[in-house]
Amino acid sequence: MTSHLDDGTIHELLDGEIPSAKLPPLQAHLASCAECRARLTSAREMVDFSDQLVELLDDPPVAAPGAQVVTPLPSRSRPWIRQLAWAASIAVAVGAGWYARGDVQQVLPTVRVDSPIADAISAVPPTRITAPPAAPERVVAPVPVVRGRREAPATPIQELADRRNDVTAKSVSAEQQVAVGAAAPVPAAAPVATAPRAASGGGLALGAAEARRAAAPERGNRSDLAAQDLVATKQLIDIARVDTISFTTASEAMGGKLRLIDGLVPLRFEQGGGSVRVVYRLGEAEVRLVQSLVAGDVRVSLSGPPGFPADSLTALRRRVRE
Repeated sequence: MTSHLDDGTIHELLDGEIPSAKLPPLQAHLASCAECRARLTSAREMVDFSDQLVELLDDPPVAAPGAQVVTPLPSRSRPWIRQLAWAASIAVAVGAGWYARGDVQQVLPTVRVDSPIADAISAVPPTRITAPPAAPERVVAPVPVVRGRREAPATPIQELADRRNDVTAKSVSAEQQVAVGAAAPVPAAAPVATAPRAASGGGLALGAAEARRAAAPERGNRSDLAAQDLVATKQLIDIARVDTISFTTASEAMGGKLRLIDGLVPLRFEQGGGSVRVVYRLGEAEVRLVQSLVAGDVRVSLSGPPGFPADSLTALRRRVRE
């Protein structure tokens, strides 16, 4: 079909008034003609917009009740009462501060110097409040350090060798924890009769070398696992990828056995994950006819959005034709 579809045919397609026998040529033309598909989409949007206008005219929106503005009454406060309250608060705060400082001194009555009451007052010593004496410090006796038996006092050379062995042991243990992931016992080295302290240092060095050799295959295995994870991730991305294709490409991908739903016009064709999907629009929902070619046989499945009626999917499944 070389000519374009007229408006009457497009509206008949939207209303579902075209017989099933005449649909395949129209569907093939729509799949190959972008202009007719655009006109069909525009007509479908116009019909949907008209339906929305009809719904709005049937159910007009109810106007919200006007908000009532409540004006608060002015407060009738008396300024002189507020000033008295502030003055009383300041007086209470000052008195509490002086009382907390403890600077309040007892005021004695004024008496004459030559009276017997003055002699009695001068004879009474002033009372002073002192802090309680601090508890005596507890003297902690030094704990004697128990050392191993030594045959002879260590010389400066031996002390330097001991420190070097301690540093070597700490570095080897840290390296083993990083490489192996757990603290492994250090293999004992062959004893040397001439220098027992040097033997312990040599054993630690041999243990570090063996730990490095043991950690090398593990590092190689980790790199192999990382490469395998990268390949698996790329495969998952390729499977999840969905491309929009034409009717001709979809038919070639299915070996000329492309299935369609009788009486419906496809919205678009998709391909991804080894299957071809024919997407139909029913109202506001999209239904997908997923089909794949396995050993020359076509396997078909129909899916809709969440909440789509199952009986509708069953009825559409019966209308699938080649």
